[in-house]
Amino acid sequence: MADAQVSGLAIQTARVRPGDLFVAVAGQRSHGAQYIEQAIHAGARGVLTDEAGYRIARELDASVGHELPVLVVDDGHDVREIAGQVAATIYGQPAARLTTAGITGTNGKTTTTFFLDAILRTAGHHTGLMGTVETRLGDHTVSSTRTTVEAPELQGFLARCLEEEVTAVSMEVSSHALALHRITGTQFDVVGFTNLQRDHLDFHGSMAEYFAAKAQLFHSDYARAGVINVDDDWGVQLHHQATIDTWSVATTPERAAHVHADWTVVEVGDYQPNYGTQFVLQGPHGQRLRCHSALPGTVNVANAALAALMARLAGVSDNNITEGLRSLHSIPGRMEVVSKPAQPLTIVDYAHTAEALDFALSSLRQDLAARAHESGTHGVLRVVCGAAGDRDPSKRPEMGAVAARLADVVYIADDDPHGEDRATIRQDLLKGAQSEAQRQAAHGRIIDVKEYDQRESAIDDVIAAASDGDIILIAGRGHETVQDMAGVPHELDDRRHARRALTRWSNQHH
Repeated sequence: MADAQVSGLAIQTARVRPGDLFVAVAGQRSHGAQYIEQAIHAGARGVLTDEAGYRIARELDASVGHELPVLVVDDGHDVREIAGQVAATIYGQPAARLTTAGITGTNGKTTTTFFLDAILRTAGHHTGLMGTVETRLGDHTVSSTRTTVEAPELQGFLARCLEEEVTAVSMEVSSHALALHRITGTQFDVVGFTNLQRDHLDFHGSMAEYFAAKAQLFHSDYARAGVINVDDDWGVQLHHQATIDTWSVATTPERAAHVHADWTVVEVGDYQPNYGTQFVLQGPHGQRLRCHSALPGTVNVANAALAALMARLAGVSDNNITEGLRSLHSIPGRMEVVSKPAQPLTIVDYAHTAEALDFALSSLRQDLAARAHESGTHGVLRVVCGAAGDRDPSKRPEMGAVAARLADVVYIADDDPHGEDRATIRQDLLKGAQSEAQRQAAHGRIIDVKEYDQRESAIDDVIAAASDGDIILIAGRGHETVQDMAGVPHELDDRRHARRALTRWSNQHH
C-alpha cells in the first residue's frame, strides 16, 4: 500500500478537496464506499472505512488498498468516532487552543448559545458560533445546514477559527451529533444542559435513549465542567450521574429547594416590551449575579441564566456577564419580536414540540396577565402552529391540545410538510386541539380553533383580527425561510410576512 500525505478529511464526496482523506461510512440507504470513485476524482488521497466499506471499494476500484492507501477500522469500532479523532490530529487539536462551550438539550440551545456568545464578546473575546440558525466566524456569517456538523467539518471550522484569531467558540450540540460521534476529538471547557422533552424519537427510539445521547456531553471525554438546568427531572438525573464537576440551576425558589439546586433564579421582573426582563441569580454562598433577557417569556430567563453561569464557570467576570446579556436584543426566530410598540405584540418562535409550545405560550400567558394587572385591559392570546411532516406523528395531537389549553384562538396551518400529506398533518393537530377545546368549554372557557391550508393566510388573519392589547405567537418555523412542500421549495419567512401584515394593521388602525 502506498503512503500518502493528507491535509484534511471529508465524509460527503461533495466536500472532498485535493489532499483529503475520504471517510466512507454506512448510511441509512447506502454505504459511502459506493462513492469512492467520485472521491478519488475529487482528489482524495486515501480512504478511512470499515470492513464492509473496504470490500465494496475493492469491487468498485482495484486500486483501493494498493495504489490508494486505505485505513480499515476493526469491527466493534465506529468509523465516525475514529474519524473525529483523526480529524482533530490532522488539524492540530484546535479545540485545545480555544475557549470552547457546548450547549445541549431539546429546546433553548440556540438562544443560550447566542446569549453566551454575547457575553464572551463583551468580555473581549473574538468569537465563533455554530448552531441551528447560523455559523459565524468572527464577523463572517453563513446559514447553517444542520445543528452540529460532521466531525471533519467541525475540526476544520475550529482550525479556521484559530487562523482568523478567534479566541472563543460557542456551539449547539445535538443528540444526533452525540450519537453519531460528530464532536469526538473535541473537549469543551464548559457545557450546558437546557431541558429534555419529547422529540427525535423517530431517531432515538425512546426517551431513555434520547437522554443517554445527551448525557454523553457531561463525560470527561467531552467536557471539563458543566451547568445543568434542573427544572425537569431529566436535569436532576443528569446532575447526579455527570462525571465532571457541575453546577445546577433552577428557575424558581420552590424548585431549587425541592432539588437542592446550587443556583436559583430570584426577583424576576415583569417583561417590558422593547426592554425585557430583569432577574437575579442567587448562589450557594450568597452570591448575587444581576441578569437580563431582552427576549419575552420566562423560558428565556432560564436560557439567559444558563448562559450566565456557563460564562462564570469559564472565568468571565460578573460585570461582563451582566453587560453581555444586556447587549443581546434579539435572536433570529427565537421568541423574536417582529411588531412595533403600537402594534399587537407579535412573536415568531421555533417551538415545534408540545413542550416547547407549552413553554412559549405559558410564558406569554404570564406576560398577558401582567399587562392586564398594570393596565386593566384584558388581551387575547393567539397562536399559529403546525407540525413538520415525515417526523414523529405521535406528538401532533399533544401539540394541538397544548395550543388550545393555553391560547384563546388557535390557527392550525402547515409547517414544513416535506413528503407527507398536508391535510393529514393538520388533522392530527386538530384532533388534539378540538378535544381540548371541548374540555375547556365544559368549564365555561370558549376556545376558537381554525384550520388553514395556506400558512400565509393564517398569519394574515391572526394579525388582522388582533387588538393592540393582544399577544400573537407564530410558532414552528422560526428563522426558516423555505417551506418544503412535497420536495418543492416554497419561499416563506414568517417574520417578513408578519411584518407586512402588521404594517397593514397599522394603516387600518391609525
